[in-house]
Amino acid sequence: MLDPQKYKAFNLIRDFIPEGIFVEIGCHKYEGSTMYISDVVEYKQTEFYSIDIDKSALEQIPNKSFLHKINKKGEDWLLNDLPQLNKKISILFLDNFDWFWNDSYPEWTLENCRNQRKWYKDEFNMTQDNLNSQITHLAQGILALNYMAKNSFIFIDDTWRTNDNIYCGKGGAVIPYLLLNGFKIVYEWGHMPILTNNITQIEILTEILNNGK
Repeated sequence: MLDPQKYKAFNLIRDFIPEGIFVEIGCHKYEGSTMYISDVVEYKQTEFYSIDIDKSALEQIPNKSFLHKINKKGEDWLLNDLPQLNKKISILFLDNFDWFWNDSYPEWTLENCRNQRKWYKDEFNMTQDNLNSQITHLAQGILALNYMAKNSFIFIDDTWRTNDNIYCGKGGAVIPYLLLNGFKIVYEWGHMPILTNNITQIEILTEILNNGK
C-alpha cells in the first residue's frame, strides 16, 4: 500500500526516469497505488504493465490505452513474457504476496487473512506466509535484474530497516541481492525503500527525495 507521502516520490523523480516501461507486480486492491502510478506513466508517455494473480483486483482498475492488465504470477510474467517484449524496465514496483505483520490485528482483519491464505492454497497450492513473500520478491528481483534500464528505479513496499541495519518485510531478501548487483538505496520513508542504478546522480536524487523538492 502507498500513502500520499510515498506517492510524492514518483513525481519528484519523474524527470529522472529513463526511457522504458513501468512494471507493477501486485496491483492496488482498493488502495489507489496503481492509478497514482498511471499518472506518472501518462506524463512519461510510456507503457504500464500491472501484474496480479488476483483477477478481481485487476478488474477494479479502469482501462487505459497505455495499461496492460496481466493476470498471472509476477515471476511467471518476468520469466516468460518480458523477454518477448524486447523492452527495458524504467520503474519496477513490487508490492505483491502480502506481508502479515503480527497477530494483533482486529478479528475481522485476521478473518480476512485466514480467507486469503486459504484462497492462495486452494487456487495455487501456495502457502501464504512471510518467508514465501520474501522468496517471491527475491525471485522477481533476480528475474528482472537484466531487464532494468540504465538509471532505473525499483520501489519495494512493506519493507523496513532495523536499528542493526537488517532489512525486514517483503524486500528483506531481495534488497541485499540488488545492492550486490549495482543498485543503491536512494530513499527510505516509512516502509518503502527506493533503489536506483543511477549511481552518477545518486547524491542529487537523495537530496530531491529527502527534501521533497
